[in-house]
Amino acid sequence: MARPRAADTQRRTRIQREKEELILEAALDVFSTQGFRGSTLDQIATAAQMSKPNLLYYFRTKEDIHRLLIDRLLETWLDPLRHINSTGEPISEIQSYIRRKLEMARDYPRESRLFANEMLQGAPHIQDELQDLKVL
Repeated sequence: MARPRAADTQRRTRIQREKEELILEAALDVFSTQGFRGSTLDQIATAAQMSKPNLLYYFRTKEDIHRLLIDRLLETWLDPLRHINSTGEPISEIQSYIRRKLEMARDYPRESRLFANEMLQGAPHIQDELQDLKVL
């Protein structure tokens, strides 16, 4: 799993953890609206209301930020697959899966767009994880 750059320090302070979360929230907004290719570190820094050098203290690259967001997203986004009962009635299981995914899309619209953008691009940042996925 990707880690913030500040995590390399011996003991992260409360302020460091808060700044990392602030950056990740801002990045989620930027990535979910602009896509990975259309996003820049400058846009993320502006959305986080900090300077680019300050952002770079916490994360080395745009890819590091995106990777951490994707890692976090996969933990919950693929969870509905884990609830499919392989011995259950197929139509019922598929309906339940679709209902859970629609609820997630409603409750987490930015994450939904981020995941959809990743899938539409051919899952370049999560292809390995999806191939190795064993959720059932």
